[in-house]
Formats: sequence, C-alpha cells, structure tokens
Amino acid sequence: MLFMSDNSLEHIIIVGGGSAGWMTAAMLSHQLQGNCQITLIESEQIGTIGVGEATIPPIKVFNNLLGIQENEFLSQCNGSIKLGIQFENWHQTSHQYFHQFGRFGTDFDYIPFPYYWLKSKQHGNPLGLQEYSSAWHMAKRNKFIPPAQDKRSLFSGMDYAYHFDASLYANYLKSLAIKNGVKHIDGIIDKVKTRDSDGFIESVTLDSGELYQGDFFVDCSGIRSLLLGQTLNVDFIDWSEHLLCDRAVAVQTTHQSAIAPYTRSIAHEAGWQWRIPLQTRMGNGNVYSSQFMSDEQATDILTSTIEGEMLTEPRVIKFKPGRRQEFWRKNCVAVGLSAGFLEPLESTSLHLIQRAIMRLVSYFPDKRCDLVNTQEYNRITQDEYEHIRDFIILHYKATERDDSEFWRYCKDMVIPESLNQRMALFGQDGHLLIKDSELFKQDSWLAVLTGQGILPKQAAPIMKFKQQVEIEQTLNAIHKNLSQTAEKVPGHEMYLAQNCRHTPK
Repeated sequence: MLFMSDNSLEHIIIVGGGSAGWMTAAMLSHQLQGNCQITLIESEQIGTIGVGEATIPPIKVFNNLLGIQENEFLSQCNGSIKLGIQFENWHQTSHQYFHQFGRFGTDFDYIPFPYYWLKSKQHGNPLGLQEYSSAWHMAKRNKFIPPAQDKRSLFSGMDYAYHFDASLYANYLKSLAIKNGVKHIDGIIDKVKTRDSDGFIESVTLDSGELYQGDFFVDCSGIRSLLLGQTLNVDFIDWSEHLLCDRAVAVQTTHQSAIAPYTRSIAHEAGWQWRIPLQTRMGNGNVYSSQFMSDEQATDILTSTIEGEMLTEPRVIKFKPGRRQEFWRKNCVAVGLSAGFLEPLESTSLHLIQRAIMRLVSYFPDKRCDLVNTQEYNRITQDEYEHIRDFIILHYKATERDDSEFWRYCKDMVIPESLNQRMALFGQDGHLLIKDSELFKQDSWLAVLTGQGILPKQAAPIMKFKQQVEIEQTLNAIHKNLSQTAEKVPGHEMYLAQNCRHTPK
C-alpha cells in the first residue's frame, strides 16, 4: 500500500543559468508537469563560462526526453556532428590516434572483436584498432550518415554526438523551460538564509531586496558554488596532483577548411589545444598548467596556431580540477561547475550536468530530503567523477613524451590505485573490467590504451582455442567493407546543409 506524502516539494529554486541552470530547469519542468513551482535566478552581470561546445553520445538521450528534434536543435544551436576525438602528439610528438564513438568491428563467437585484433597485432598486423571503426572511416573522409538500422551492417554499431554553441543551447532550453512555466528572475543574490533548526536553506535575497523562499535548491552558480560550497560549507577535494592543467584560454575563429565531424585535441609542451568545428565558426582553446606555462605563453601558442580570423578576443579561464566532498547536502544539490570540474579532454562537462539532473529525477526528494537517498546520490556521483577522472589521467600517464618537465611529471606520477589496477589487468592479457554504470565502456578504454601505445604482454589465453575464425582474412574483409562503404557516404557539410543548416540571427 502506498501512502501519499503531504511533504511534496512546492517550490524549487535554481540559482544560476547557463547550460547547467537551463538544462535543469528544462528537464525538471518537463518531469514535474506544472505540479511544482520552479524559479531560476541568474544575473546577466555575472555571466557564464560558456566554452563547452563538444559533447558525447548520451546528450541525444537527454534531448529526446525533452522532445527535442535533432535537426531543429542542430539548426538553432549552430551544431555539427561529432564522431569522436582525434588525439595528436599525446603518445609521442607527430603521432595521432582516434577515440571513436561506437564499437570496433563486430564480435565473433561471444568474444569481443578487440581480442581478435590484439592477437593479430602480435602476429604483425600493421593496422591500428581505429582502422576497424566505422566512425573513424567516416571521420577521416569528412563524411556522415546516421548509424545503420540493419544490425548486420558494420555501420550499425557506430555512434555520434554533437558540437554546438553552448550559449545558444542554453537559450534554446530557456525558451522550453519558460513555456513549461519556469519563472525567470534576473538578479544578483546578496544573502542566503538557512534554518536554525536543521541548517536547510530557507531563502535567498537579491541585492534589490526581493526575497525568494524555496523547499529545495539547485546550485548552478558555477565554480564559486554559492549554495553548496559557501553556504553549506561542503569542502572541495583537489585533484591537481594528477590533473595538472588548471587554466584555459579560448577564442573563436572563422573556418578555413571543411567542417570536420570530429574534435581535435593537440598536445603541446604543457597541456593541449582543442579545435571544435561548428557550422559557422571554429571553437579554439588551449588548456594548460600554470605551473609550467604562463597565461601570455598560452595565449601566444593559441593565437599563433589557429586558422582563420579571430572573431573574439582570447579569454583566460581559471579552474581547479576536483569535486565537492558531497554533491547533495540537506535540501541543496549542486549541478555543473558548483559540483566539480574535470578538464574538457573527453567532452564530459555537459554529460556530468545531464547525469546529475537525471539522477536528481531518479532520487527526487520531498521536503525532508531523506538522508538515505542523498547518501546514495552522493555515492553514485562520486563513482562517476572518479571513473571519468581515471580515464582522463590515463591520457597523461600513458605517454612516451619526455620533452618537457610537464610530460616527465605526467609519465612518472603515481596514479590512483583504481586506474593502476585497470592498466595492470589490461597489460597482462588484454582484459578490461568495466562496470555497467561507467560512462566509458570497453571500446573507449581500448581506443585510448592502444592509441597511447599500451598493449598487453600476450593475447588472452582463450584466443588459442578460437581457431574457427580465420583472423587475418576476417579482419581484412572488415577493413575493406568499412573503407568502401565510407567512400560512398555523403559529406558532412552536405548532410548539415540538407538537414539542419544554421542561419545566424
């Protein structure tokens, strides 16, 4: 028998706009169907960081839940297709590899395809693992079609995400949220009041004197973490011992070449640069460690290597890698930068926002904010941050670069035991233990491990008994099929022009 609670939330206040605030407002208003008042308070004077323009495939699920049509969204948000990330100069200078979205090849006899590739590699196969990826074959040719519906096709296992303008996306979601009844307030919060009885947040007061009371608060205030950090005193756990980069400088430029359906990550002496192609411009940035590179040096490197004319002035953004000790305390949950920050190497910033929102929906509270639910929310979120942290650290640790103090530190640094165990397991027989809850699955780990030059000592022992598959012949057939099919696929720019052309307003 179910009992109705008279403690249902009546008023949710979201502090902060940007991607985090408006993604939260759009999804909560969609889920709650007008049965709970939602107010979002932001200040145009404070602004947002707004450089996150590359995503990973789960963003499609989030948009679908909101009823967003893909082509309309891409058109409105200056979007393009992303099939993966090309990493340049990471393993060694003048070396590159591709982290694709989707699977490699196809599985045989209940054995994942990469096991066959690893065995062939040890018998002299010169082709990298990416050569058996449908996403890579399209990416390197600047082609795109959606994944094949026929499961027998090698292109059915492909996946994709987007590049888009984060500020346009926030505005797009803002219009959806306001249509769903979200109240929008432009103002600066001057004071946050907590209850004496239990420490719950009771209200926020603007510098204009207006007071807003709420039952539940979502902190989307960015790095300053006004509610969770400053008001509820949740400590920040610093991960800069393993993730040295703590600054970025960003600039937008015009296009000089074809709009590629992938992100580029180009390592340099103390960090890396991104290139993110939107329909009408290129997003450029330089992520670096202030211990090893000054802001002036970073800006000079960026401006001397960009292509096209600058559309904006270079802007330096400071950050600290890490997470809050808790993500939900009392009647406040942090979403976005107020919860933590991981550099955008694998385009996870918007994903962490998305997952926080959907987890909030799953563990949606009443006015009591039961501790059992908040603890479980915090446990799952901590696991997610640490999994992504390990995946990012892998890129720095698994390198042969020793041409700068930065790379020598990364190569020799002591890594978290969770990552050490995973690398050791793979290094023996090529095994990977991936939990269902983890964001990056086997194919992603394999792309980076092998791309960074990490190979197991031997093929998995089970492969000695898999004689019925002619490995060399089969791999050659897969590679030929992928290559020939990709040649026939329409160009990425043609796909955008025909389906979702962006017209600047």
